[in-house]
Amino acid sequence: TKIKDSNDLVFKKSQIPIIAEMPLFKDFKLFKDGNDRSVHAESFRILSSNASFSLPLKEKNVGQVILVTSSIMGEGKTFIATNLSLAYASYNKKVLLIGADMRKPKLHAALDMVKVDRGLSLYLHDIQTSWQDVVVKNNPYNENLDVIFSGIIPPNPSSIISNGRFDALINEAKQVYDYIIIDTAPTIYV
Repeated sequence: TKIKDSNDLVFKKSQIPIIAEMPLFKDFKLFKDGNDRSVHAESFRILSSNASFSLPLKEKNVGQVILVTSSIMGEGKTFIATNLSLAYASYNKKVLLIGADMRKPKLHAALDMVKVDRGLSLYLHDIQTSWQDVVVKNNPYNENLDVIFSGIIPPNPSSIISNGRFDALINEAKQVYDYIIIDTAPTIYV
C-alpha cells in the first residue's frame, strides 16, 4: 500500500515517470542559499531540472504550472513545493508559490514567515481584490520568489476555489512568472 522507493514502481511496471528520488531530510528545512552545494540542495536542483524537462513544451513567454500534492498529510508536499520553488528561483527564474491548501495551511511555517490574512481565500471571495493585492514580495530567501499564502481558512474551500477566479489568477500569472508552483490539499481529504 506504500511506495518506499523507485523499485516499487519498476516492479509494478508503472507508466508513471520518476523525475527524482529525494533523500530523507532530517536537518534540512529550506533551500535558502542559491549557492548551496549540499546533497539536499543538489537533489532539489535535479528535481527542478527533471520537472522542467518533463513538462510539455510551453508557449513563448508563458509560465509553466506545477501542482504539488500528496495522498495524505505529512508526506512532504509543502516541503517539496517550497524547496522546488526556491530551486527554480536560484536559477533566476521568476516564481510564484501559491498556498492552495486552505484546510490546513502550512506554507507560512515552511517559509518561516508570519502568517497573513490577506491571501488566496480573500482574492477568491472578494471580487474587489486583485490577485496582485495578495502577493507577498521581498521574500527573505530569494528575490525571484513571490508567494500567495492561503489566507483565512474559509468555511468551504472547495466552493470558492471553483468559482472561476482561480483560473483567472493562473492565466494572468502565467504571463508574469516563469513557474507557478501550487501547494494543494492532500487528495484523500479533498
